[in-house]
Amino acid sequence: MSMLECFFSVRYRDRRDLFNNLYISDYAEYMKIQGTYPVIFVSFAAVKQTNCLDAIRQIKVIISDVYSQFPELYTSDKLTDGQRKLLASVSRNMDDVTAQNALNDLSSLLTSHYGKKVIVLLDEYDTPLQEAYILSLIHISEPTRLRCIS
Repeated sequence: MSMLECFFSVRYRDRRDLFNNLYISDYAEYMKIQGTYPVIFVSFAAVKQTNCLDAIRQIKVIISDVYSQFPELYTSDKLTDGQRKLLASVSRNMDDVTAQNALNDLSSLLTSHYGKKVIVLLDEYDTPLQEAYILSLIHISEPTRLRCIS
């Protein structure tokens, strides 16, 4: 996944050297697109909390950290006032609805800024589900522990 990110991401546009001596470097038509796409790369590997509320908090941290990888958005003159407001609403303490829409919103913001569709790479997306399943087996006698009750 990280190699795909390095190949496509605008953050690596000046790093063609990463692909020297690799098979793909023999194809000029493919190398033309190296470093030309906005890429959102998210890994949920760290979401291994023992309860739903903490898992949600951890996901918000991950999403907030992903947003911080795009400082160019905060000074972009290609975003509308509404988009800037949306950008400012994402933080580690964002509400659940903001978090639920955050990756889709980030994709829209990047498309507006770069004028190009975004590539989204999700890694370890199954980790939170797997952890919840394992916990449900371990805590079968305590089913309320897994519920998201505020």
